[in-house]
Parts: sequence; C-alpha cells; structure tokens
Amino acid sequence: MNQYHENIKANQYHEDIKAGRIKDLRGVDLSGANLRGADLRGAKLTGAKLSGADLIGANLSGMNLKDVYLIGANLYRADLREADLTRANLYRASLTEAKLNGAILKGVNLKLAQLQWVELEGPELLDVINCSGATVPLRLAPWLTNHPHFATLTIVDD
Repeated sequence: MNQYHENIKANQYHEDIKAGRIKDLRGVDLSGANLRGADLRGAKLTGAKLSGADLIGANLSGMNLKDVYLIGANLYRADLREADLTRANLYRASLTEAKLNGAILKGVNLKLAQLQWVELEGPELLDVINCSGATVPLRLAPWLTNHPHFATLTIVDD
C-alpha cells in the first residue's frame, strides 16, 4: 500500500492521479472522483472503487480493470479498448460512445447500463452476466438474444 492510500479521496490527489503522478491505486476508493480526460494507462486499478466517478474521455485502454467498481460512473467517450473488465461492476454506468473494441467482458455486470453508440463487437457480449434493463444498440441485440435478461433490454437504433 502506498503513502497516498490513507488520504486518496482528498481532492488534492485527484489532479495527481489525472497527471499520472500516482499509479498504484489498487483497492482505492475513488468514488465520485473527477478524472475527466485522465490518461490512466499504466495505473494499477484492480479492485478500485470508481463508483460515480467522472471518467468522460478518460483513457483506460489496455488496462487491467478486473473487479473494479464502476457503478454509476460516467464513461462517455472513454477509451476502454483491449481493457480487461473481468467481473467489473458497471451497474447504471454510462458507456455512451465509449470504445470497448477488444475488451474482455467476462462476468461483467451491465445492469441498467447505457450503451448507445458504443464501439463494441457483438461476440464480446457473450460472457456478460447481467444486462437486465440495459440500453443497447439494435446492432448488438442479436448477440444478446440468448441472454436470460434479453426481454428486459431497451433496444435503440443508433
């Protein structure tokens, strides 16, 4: 555990995180943090709590985001290409226009998530564990027809 973990929620550290000066954020509670536009590549975020965080336009491409809490996070236009989101909790997260090409979504919770205009290939959705009430583009609907929560999806044409 690094020296910042005790006081990481203090706003003064959010700018350090955005600037890449703090990289070890494993298990840290950053709920509600303003990380808009942050380049977080190279940061260690396994098990971090980013619920309600503002990650608009953030670069999280290629990152290990296993077990990360992103409940209600705003990931509008975030870059999550090739990220490993295994078991991540994206309940009520906004992923509108996010780039998710090549992301690993095994065991991901997308319940009530917003996926309009998302960059994502259909097969990547096969391992999602919950998409109940999610808003998904029509082009991705065929990949979810066998999902147990398919009947509760909101399908939009993008």
